Amino acid sequence: MIFYRYYHSGGTFTLRLDYTPTTEGDLDLYLYKQAYVYGDSSTYAATPSTTRKTAGNDNTAGSETISASLAAGWYVINVRVYTGLLLGSATYTMQLNGAALCPK
Repeated sequence: MIFYRYYHSGGTFTLRLDYTPTTEGDLDLYLYKQAYVYGDSSTYAATPSTTRKTAGNDNTAGSETISASLAAGWYVINVRVYTGLLLGSATYTMQLNGAALCPK
């Protein structure tokens, strides 16, 4: 589980996560308001509008995209991996409004 704190100046926000897990699993993308409670959906600022992953939890590539118009302020980006009972990892990249935000 990884968290990033991000200041958004307001307006269009498009965050894309592309990933490849090394074992069974998939990554999930969450955008929280500044005063968030982890896992509490009422503190989400936005949720993925697009998710692309083949059926089942396998080691195929996937992506998630959050698109929203947001007010200026601080947000928390959360990348969470789901691997079931297995220990695993994944490589991923993120783009914010088309610009690289995070390398693999």
